[in-house]
Amino acid sequence: DPTFNTLLAGAGRWSNYASIGDDQGLLYHTTNGGTSWTVFAPAVLGNQKISAVAVRGNTWLVTSTGGGVYRSTNGGTNWTNINSLNGLGSGGTQDLAADPSDANRFYVSMTGGGGKLFRTDDIGATWTDVTGTVTGVSGASRVRLAVNASVGAVYVAVGAGGAGAATKVWRS
Repeated sequence: DPTFNTLLAGAGRWSNYASIGDDQGLLYHTTNGGTSWTVFAPAVLGNQKISAVAVRGNTWLVTSTGGGVYRSTNGGTNWTNINSLNGLGSGGTQDLAADPSDANRFYVSMTGGGGKLFRTDDIGATWTDVTGTVTGVSGASRVRLAVNASVGAVYVAVGAGGAGAATKVWRS
């Protein structure tokens, strides 16, 4: 939102280092800068390790390491797992990154199904495979995405091994 008071946070107890811990599948939402919060516990997210979240008005995106990408178009009331729909791949996700220059554009890294990178220009309604020459996403212990709007670049870091240290970095 233009006032920067809206935040969606995913919750869970798992370590950043080894991705070990309990699955929570809880979401916390505020529209007043954190003064008050609404807790969402959708059944579809109940056994998921949430890796990233995003909110654009009533459309919410949630990614999980096991279940992939989930989308709500009514402010978190109803959810759909959109894996394998509208051009999106299948499998778990490692990261979701927003393009700061376009509120409708997001990138997601799918680690299952051969490992792919996807872009949406309509807050997750449709997706395009933008993997290109990026390799190593499938089976990677860490895949991180970043978008730098000032230079028009998307960055992908792929890590391997227990610590997930970056072994490859791409810039587009």
